[in-house]
Amino acid sequence: MKLEFHVHTNYSNDGFSKVPDLKKSLMKKGINIVAISDHNTLKGAIEAEKVFGGDLRVIKCEEIKTQEGEIIGLFLSEEIPPLLPMDKTIRCIKDQGGLVCVPHPFDRMRKSKIHLDALYRIIDDIDIVEVFNARNIFSHDDNLAHDFADKYGKLKICGTDAHTLFEIGHTYVELEDFKDPNGFLDNLNDAKLHFERSGIYVHFFTKGKKYYNKLFRSKTNN
Repeated sequence: MKLEFHVHTNYSNDGFSKVPDLKKSLMKKGINIVAISDHNTLKGAIEAEKVFGGDLRVIKCEEIKTQEGEIIGLFLSEEIPPLLPMDKTIRCIKDQGGLVCVPHPFDRMRKSKIHLDALYRIIDDIDIVEVFNARNIFSHDDNLAHDFADKYGKLKICGTDAHTLFEIGHTYVELEDFKDPNGFLDNLNDAKLHFERSGIYVHFFTKGKKYYNKLFRSKTNN
């Protein structure tokens, strides 16, 4: 099976991909499973479950902004609100039977990354570490994540972090089929990670979308 992890739709404030178009792109690239991880919402994943039907499997995820940076909850059934304390957010994930993944933990360019003190405080609750993020600019930051996962015995995953359709299919995880979160963890242990870094230009799209949203809200409020 080919899993594309950490994919955003237009339900993220900086995402462009509409769900029907995302389906076409994923199928064209031979992806079987997609982990949709929109910012602070499950709406994209919920729509995808309906639109994709039996053609593609969806893991409902949420990239959640906590008071101490971002984490991803996998296999969620209920949306978790943003800006909760990190420990409460993790409890909300675990209470749903979900898994905790730390995305881009050492990316020096992201203000949204998890705070280092929080990262080490929650070490026992972390199931997965994103050791390669296709949007990271500096490979050294991914190497730090890889070394961190090795040191603390955490499972590894690579994420596209795609916010546009043209980022789809370059970074994916090859693993055996699974039925539930425990099976996913078991098979992730022997998975093959395939990754290719996105060009720096992709950041101009997301920054532009954020600026547009901010400007539009400002005009609406005036």
